[in-house]
Amino acid sequence: MTILHDQDSSKSRKQLGMTSPLKLPPPVQEASDLPATAPIESGIPWVIELRIVGTSEIFATKVRDSLLIGRVDYERSVYPDIDLNNYGGAVLGVSRRHAVITVNDTRLEIEDLGSTNGTRVNGILLAPRKPHPLYHGDEVMFGGLQLQIQFTVVPPEADKPKTAPLIEPATMNVDGKGRTVLLIEDDADTADVFRAALEKSRFKVTHVRTVTQGLGLCFYHLPDAIVLNMMTSDMNGLDLVRYVRKQDPNHDIAVIALSSAVGGYHKNLAFQAGSDAFLPTPVGVQELLGALAEAIA
Repeated sequence: MTILHDQDSSKSRKQLGMTSPLKLPPPVQEASDLPATAPIESGIPWVIELRIVGTSEIFATKVRDSLLIGRVDYERSVYPDIDLNNYGGAVLGVSRRHAVITVNDTRLEIEDLGSTNGTRVNGILLAPRKPHPLYHGDEVMFGGLQLQIQFTVVPPEADKPKTAPLIEPATMNVDGKGRTVLLIEDDADTADVFRAALEKSRFKVTHVRTVTQGLGLCFYHLPDAIVLNMMTSDMNGLDLVRYVRKQDPNHDIAVIALSSAVGGYHKNLAFQAGSDAFLPTPVGVQELLGALAEAIA
């Protein structure tokens, strides 16, 4: 997001009652410096969350090709991508090289690597060395350690319907034409994927982790669009949407609200606050770009 300081487009800090300096992000690329649009599917990974059942432990990670799950063993030079030692893995029977999650075409698969205590998906014991499809919300047991798998970001090819037409919709090649987007997302992996997709579509992106930071930037200058995770930890994201709509009576700013909370209640709250679209997670990259293009149009 470009920060402007001309008197016509920015409110003064004195008018806003702000006395302390606000740290701004570095300037973004100018529109002329942005590359031409490229296929969005190139280089966009899956982002998944693994939740330790029975605890508050959650960690997110990107999956580009494969993800080894097990326990680190320095003596045997075993270094899995997901180390379950810190979650009682040794006591609960997690093997050093227990299982692998791989990207296979437009889906994720999980394969037990011949572990001592086996891998179960939704209570079903997997045959060793045989890939099994993995879906959003599946519960997986590595030995006696139970995790829930949540998809956070779904790559473009994977979020297409199975009956996708031969001619893809126009949103497959969205051109942001240098418009500014404020991305508010507290998960670094998710933010990296969204930012990459938006920049490939010629949007100029400023990313912040909290609603408070996003609100501070909006005090200086409003962007062309906002992509907002409603569930950030510091404050309700809808407060920012309401503020933006008060400054934007003509509804010129596109606002896309994202949330892991499902159901009509949260969707209604988002629209009542002034959001143009509400996307429940997992969010397909193409779904996000399509909603943003439609809202801007």
